[in-house]
Amino acid sequence: MVFEFATGKWTEVAQVPIGYPSWSHDSQYLYFDTGFTHDPGFYRVRVSDHKLEKLADLKELRRYWGDFGEWSGLTADDAPLLTLNASSQEVYALDWDHY
Repeated sequence: MVFEFATGKWTEVAQVPIGYPSWSHDSQYLYFDTGFTHDPGFYRVRVSDHKLEKLADLKELRRYWGDFGEWSGLTADDAPLLTLNASSQEVYALDWDHY
């Protein structure tokens, strides 16, 4: 839902669960991810006509899970920013000198 101050009305722009909504720099699009669904993706919806576009499929992306879920956002030129879990928790060797 988007609230338009000029008219004082709410408008539904998409019927999908969204996470981390971000406005484009020209305010023409609302970008978001659907990481909490069975078909995770990164989308944008044009506010003027509610046209929904899937920009990236996130099914195979191993995303980092932070305190508030799998964050997403935009760069200064409206390119998607997503977190990636590239960490490793395995210990292959450990030398311990005990004094």
